[in-house]
Amino acid sequence: FIAFGQYFVGRDAEMLDLLREAGFIRIFVGFESINPQTLKDFNKKQSEKAMRECIKAMHEHGVQIHGSFILGGETDTLETAEATIQF
Repeated sequence: FIAFGQYFVGRDAEMLDLLREAGFIRIFVGFESINPQTLKDFNKKQSEKAMRECIKAMHEHGVQIHGSFILGGETDTLETAEATIQF
């Protein structure tokens, strides 16, 4: 199975175990951006650090991630695009 979820599901180890046991192999996650200003402009509360921690936890529980990002915010630059690709 593949599910859509928010990045912070990575904070819930029990949920990750249950997803894996139920046969979920991947979660489609809308990270939106790694640009702090874009996140603020989009009224998002996550940070790159929090996203990385949740990604690590999901991987540790055998759950893959299909990440989705938005580029083109008012403060996004070519460097933002490059950083997003590296992320």
